[in-house]
Amino acid sequence: MNNSPTLQKTSPLDLGRWDAVVNRQLIHGSSFIYAVRTTGIYCRPGCASRMPNRKNVLFFDDYRQAEGAGYRPCLRCKPGDDRNDSESTRLVIEACRFIESQESPPTLSEIAERVDRSPTHFQKLFTAHLGISPKEYAAMTRVNRFCRLLRSSTSVTNAIFSAGYNATSRCYEEAPRMLGMTPDRSRKGGVDELIEFGISTCSLGHVIVATTEIGICRIAIGSDPKNLTAELRATFPQAVAIDQDDDWTAILQAVVQLVDGTSSGHALPLDIRGTAFQREVWAALQRLPFGDTATYSKLAASIGRPSAIRAVASACGANELAVVIPCHRVVRVDGKQGGYRWGLKRKAELQDRERSMREDVKS
Repeated sequence: MNNSPTLQKTSPLDLGRWDAVVNRQLIHGSSFIYAVRTTGIYCRPGCASRMPNRKNVLFFDDYRQAEGAGYRPCLRCKPGDDRNDSESTRLVIEACRFIESQESPPTLSEIAERVDRSPTHFQKLFTAHLGISPKEYAAMTRVNRFCRLLRSSTSVTNAIFSAGYNATSRCYEEAPRMLGMTPDRSRKGGVDELIEFGISTCSLGHVIVATTEIGICRIAIGSDPKNLTAELRATFPQAVAIDQDDDWTAILQAVVQLVDGTSSGHALPLDIRGTAFQREVWAALQRLPFGDTATYSKLAASIGRPSAIRAVASACGANELAVVIPCHRVVRVDGKQGGYRWGLKRKAELQDRERSMREDVKS
């Protein structure tokens, strides 16, 4: 022991815990919380705050016990912020598996009971990890199940009820927000919705642009136009290649100019398809200044969800509109490129071009 305050008669476990507090370190293989009676605050053992008097210190196994006793978290070490703890991660994963196993979306109370947490606390924990609420995750799970069933079902109605919807109206209300089209059109690969597309060469290989009556629904870059076409048809089997008129050619060439770096932006009509969270991330991407980059954590913070870094990265990976929604501007915190579905070399080239264009404008 070093020069610590005089110890009161206590248990061997608390003696070890107090020694850890004095030395500002955790006991190997264990964790705990200490609270200070005179301040009403609880801390982690490694907190850099002023050392308390031993007689005013109480120990708890975790922050929930401390809060149950009426203590509030320290603003310096943030002991109540367990979003990155392995235990909380395990609970969120367990909740996701439970949601996925249910035919109908479970209530928040049912999910919280499953993981032995209060509904209010677990709602915050779940949302902090994934960037969406348990209710939103359940809705996504049901729509995904519905999409899988559509491919093999004899009718849309059968798929609706097999996916766990108790009414067709609920499906027709929920699915279009995530599919971008009605269930009927989705099952038929967009047959009732004209999806026109064209391919052009560009400085990064080839670019395919697909449009609906609303606007551009997909932009992809690749080396082989056959592969680009095959990927589009896998999603929309009824997509139609068109003889491009002047208006459509103008849209395609505007996209090519964005890819080639000969233009910094166009007011292109877009048909953006994704969940509410994905749309929020994509909107933040479009607000990133031309020629700049941002980390996934900075992007998460910009939408008010600083802990949803993985969910933000996933949303970037789900982007179907290359360059127009500039996910190429997002990098890892260590400065490395991270992922890019159209190739890391293309991502680096796009960043370099935008920086050069920005510098040219300044000069």
